[in-house]
Amino acid sequence: MSVITSLTAKCKDCHRCIRACHVKAISLRNGQARIVPEKCVVCGQCVAACPQHAKHVSDCTEKLLAWLNQGEVVVASLAPSFPAAFPHLDPLQVLAGLQAIGLSLVEETALAALPVAKHYSNMRLKSELGLTISSCCPVVVNLIEIYFPELVPHLAATVSPMVLHSRSLRQRFPDAKVIFIGPCAGKVDEALQPFAQDGLDAVLTFRQLAALWHKLGVDPKTLTPVELHTASDNAARLYPLERGIITSSKLESGVTRSSVSVAGVEDCVELFTDLSAGRLRPSFVEALGCHGGCVGGSEMPSPVSVQARKDAVIRYHERIEMLPELTPSPKAELALEGVPMRSFTNRRYVANSPPEEEISRVLMTIGKESSVDERNCGGCGYLTCREKAVATLQGFAELEMCIPFMRAKFESLSHLVVESSPNGVIIVNSDLTIHQFNAEAQRMFNPEAKQTKDVCLAAFLDPKDFIEVLATGKSLYLRVEYAALGLVTRQVIYALPAYSLVVGIITDITEDERRHRELEAKHQVTIQRATAVIANQMKLAQQIAGLLGESTAATKATLFELISSLTDGNGVTSK
Repeated sequence: MSVITSLTAKCKDCHRCIRACHVKAISLRNGQARIVPEKCVVCGQCVAACPQHAKHVSDCTEKLLAWLNQGEVVVASLAPSFPAAFPHLDPLQVLAGLQAIGLSLVEETALAALPVAKHYSNMRLKSELGLTISSCCPVVVNLIEIYFPELVPHLAATVSPMVLHSRSLRQRFPDAKVIFIGPCAGKVDEALQPFAQDGLDAVLTFRQLAALWHKLGVDPKTLTPVELHTASDNAARLYPLERGIITSSKLESGVTRSSVSVAGVEDCVELFTDLSAGRLRPSFVEALGCHGGCVGGSEMPSPVSVQARKDAVIRYHERIEMLPELTPSPKAELALEGVPMRSFTNRRYVANSPPEEEISRVLMTIGKESSVDERNCGGCGYLTCREKAVATLQGFAELEMCIPFMRAKFESLSHLVVESSPNGVIIVNSDLTIHQFNAEAQRMFNPEAKQTKDVCLAAFLDPKDFIEVLATGKSLYLRVEYAALGLVTRQVIYALPAYSLVVGIITDITEDERRHRELEAKHQVTIQRATAVIANQMKLAQQIAGLLGESTAATKATLFELISSLTDGNGVTSK
């Protein structure tokens, strides 16, 4: 299990950690990155590179606070790169800050780096003895064990200064908790190895120390610098710099072949490749996993340049050298004979090699039909399209990581949506040349199927409304009739100023208009017919009324005559 973990809630659709990882020990699934422990060299560059702070190094802060709250005695080994971690502070204020959080004793790891350096020097690295590679850096050890196990026999079989110093502290303070404070995730991982656990209880990184100070409200800048017991001639304080091991071990003299210094995983990979192939044959290789040496560690909280960090270490070293001779207590002396040995393991990572036809299939899927299509842009985090295709087949990558592929897929989908739209879509550039003219627009305005791409819009329709939108930036909602084309349209025209485009969405309402006109004509005919019927009915009613009036008058007269004939003049009915 890796000491580096990912917070899935924060990690999404970002390939930055893959780009930062030179051994590609990152697996991406559902857009989220995870460490592949069997491939990881624990350089921590993925942690430093993550913009969302989704990756974290195992943190012993809570454990340390619990020890201090319980009254435990805690002693610390402080890595020699500490001046580079806090260049804004007097290095002795860092010591004061450690005392302020409750540590009982702080010693420089450089006390143990010196005997390790002397041990390298005494190995009599002659040409006939072959190659020796420094083993102080756990990242380098991991890199060789996993990817270059053929070089394992050349690793210096000595423990690192961290392990040696922690064992010394354990011997002198058997009842205390021993911690190491350093610049990288690699040391957290090294402390978990069996050969280191007899001396160390925990590792705190410089970044975690800065966070702890903030949490406890400790500002070392306000503290009085404290005295540090060390040796003024301890050149091992330069250990965290490139060529620091070589300088401390005085390996640049007395050897028949050159000593080589390399820093950074990428450069180490290149050098180890040449060593494995026999293209380079130095006597000694000083190898460090971080750019610039330990001062470039992934857990350095300082934002200043690597060069400025180097300068901070050198200035501190020169300052100590100018002091009167300082000798640590006899108990702190680490005899050369006391440097213990360690062994290394062949942990070669062997990845399955997908068949060529499978690689070609994946490349075809993401639009890489030939080598010309392989842009090798690195947007996915891999150096080449082929490398990414292999990672996909191995289960470490996804097709969707290919940015050109996803862009082409999106553009294809967008084009499909526009082309299948039931409305005419016309997109023109700022010079009114046609950018896109979909199938429905072709049907309406280009029945002869002439070329439209990059042709002026005026060749197909009056562009005045597009010109107005381009000039004002205001959208238009219009009904426009094209008599010559027998076309009636409803149009929405709007600008996309960020892209210098104007979009027209045109709906053909000719058929709707025809149906509307036919319905309107039917309404008129119906109204006319209804009016005629009403007029006829009125006339008939009037005629019937006239006839009824005449009939009523005649009936009335007849009835009066009948009554008169039946009565005398006095109104008496005749018998």
